[in-house]
Amino acid sequence: MVGRDVWVANDGPSGLALAPLFRPHVVVVDIDLPGLDGYDVGRTLKAICPDPPPYLIALTGSVTGGHPRTPPEAGFALRLNKPVGPAVLIPILLKFRSGRG
Repeated sequence: MVGRDVWVANDGPSGLALAPLFRPHVVVVDIDLPGLDGYDVGRTLKAICPDPPPYLIALTGSVTGGHPRTPPEAGFALRLNKPVGPAVLIPILLKFRSGRG
């Protein structure tokens, strides 16, 4: 993706296990993950990768915003509704071309 290394995890625990190894600049987290939801993943990522923390993007299928907690409460900088295509995601990722946000 735009000249960056991209790692994929299919669930929260797998993503959290990869994060200290990968030290991501940007993390797109599906809020509706099974088992460990995206809010818990976001809070944990901020704790295990604190210096500097990754830029967290919440990805949700909830068009109405019906989640009980808002993304900023879990450390998310941005919320995107599914589906998200390259035309939306690439400009966001390009901000990080010369470093973190």
